[in-house]
Amino acid sequence: MSSITTVRIKPLHLGASETVSFNCADLSVKQTVTPEWASEAGYGKMDPIATYGRTSKTATINMIIVALNSSEAVELQESVDNLYKINYPAFAGATTTLAAPPFFQVDVLQNRMFRTIKGYFTEVSIEPGSDQEIVPLLFEGKFYERRYNISLGMVVMHSIVPGWGAGGFNSDGGFVYINEGGGSKKAPKGGQFWDKIDNIFSNAATTSVSDLQDTVGLNAGSSAESLKDNLTKQSGGSTAATTAEKDTSD
Repeated sequence: MSSITTVRIKPLHLGASETVSFNCADLSVKQTVTPEWASEAGYGKMDPIATYGRTSKTATINMIIVALNSSEAVELQESVDNLYKINYPAFAGATTTLAAPPFFQVDVLQNRMFRTIKGYFTEVSIEPGSDQEIVPLLFEGKFYERRYNISLGMVVMHSIVPGWGAGGFNSDGGFVYINEGGGSKKAPKGGQFWDKIDNIFSNAATTSVSDLQDTVGLNAGSSAESLKDNLTKQSGGSTAATTAEKDTSD
C-alpha cells in the first residue's frame, strides 16, 4: 500500500471551492467495462443475431479514512458532512428550480498518478467507525468518529467517443490507470501540479532528479515523510486522515 493515497472529489455543478479531499489509510479503485449487446434468435440459426450497442464504464472507489487525534477527527467529520451535501443538486437562485444535477470530477493519487475521471455517482455509502465498535473521540463536549469506510459507485462519462481509429486508440483521459498503451492519445488534465506529475510519468526515461525535486518542492536530503507532505499539500489533499504505514509505525 502506498504511503501517499489521496482522493479529491470536485463537484462540477458547484465549483472548485466545494471540493472534498481525503487522505486514506486504505484505498482500492475498481473499474468495470461492460460491452452491451442485443441478441435475438433466428429461424434455423444456432447462434443468435447480435447487435452491438455501446461499451459503458463504471468505477468503484473504496476508502478507509482514519483520524489519529481530535483535530484530525474534527476535520474528517467536516469532510464527510460536505461529501453528503455535494451529492444534492444546485438550484437557481432562491428557487427550487433545478440549475445543475450533481456531477463530479475525481482525482486519485496512489503511489503513482491515476487519471482524472468525470461522471456521476450511483451510490455513496458511508459507514462510521462506531458501527464497527470503534469508540469515537470526545472533543469539546462532542463526539467525533475516528474512522470512516466510504464507497463510491460511479458511472464514467467521456468528453469524446473512445475507440480505435487509424491513429490508434482515441481517449479523453477517462481511463483511470495511467499505462494505457496501444498508441493512446492522451489528453491533458486540469491543474498545473497534476499536469507536471503526468509529464514525469510519460517521460520517465529522460526526467532528471532535479526535475522531480522541483515538481514536488524537495531537495536531495528530504525524507519520505516530507515527500508525502509536499505531494499531499500540492495535490489539494486534506490533513484530516493518515496512512496505514504511519498508523503502524506509531
